[in-house]
Amino acid sequence: MRIGILKLMLASLLFGLLITACNNPNTSTTESEEITTPESPQSMPTENEQPKAVILKANGINGISSGDQIATLTDQGFLEKGELKTGEGDFEIWNIMDKNLGKIGYVLEHPQLEGQVGQIHITSDAVKTENGLGVGSTWADIRAAYPSAQVFGSEIEGITAAVVGAYHFQLDIRNWSYEVDEAKIEPDTKVTEIWLPHRVADNDLN
Repeated sequence: MRIGILKLMLASLLFGLLITACNNPNTSTTESEEITTPESPQSMPTENEQPKAVILKANGINGISSGDQIATLTDQGFLEKGELKTGEGDFEIWNIMDKNLGKIGYVLEHPQLEGQVGQIHITSDAVKTENGLGVGSTWADIRAAYPSAQVFGSEIEGITAAVVGAYHFQLDIRNWSYEVDEAKIEPDTKVTEIWLPHRVADNDLN
């Protein structure tokens, strides 16, 4: 993965040599003019610096939203092609590369719109919602921040998530029923992942 990121940075001719430490990519850059696209990966914080939390908004992260062109974001270094291995098979994904934190999650291709970003998944505990929730937060934290949160399970995969608007907080429990008795969820149940659904395509409305 590090070699792939290095090749991507060199090919872009926008950034300096990529170095790695602590399993996260480091990059060096020079100041550039302000552009409308997300900022490209830059150098990691020094040993004494703490990286700032990245804010996950309801419409995306670091300027990446559902419906964006995957190829463009990959060429710019904001996404890196990867693979997700699960018990149900291997899936093509694109890792989200943050300028300070390295890989913070991944995106899936939109199921109806070829080449466009679909679901956005966050796996790093350094990413927070505007209410301060992230991977590692608990069900009690979710209820405190979002009293209206509702929990749903999955009849096929057992994935259980607390849903607040576009935010889906995947919990470390399994329920093979769509309806979940929230009273049975332990308050300290952890959030293992946060994801945003893909935007609705025009043909989804027909």
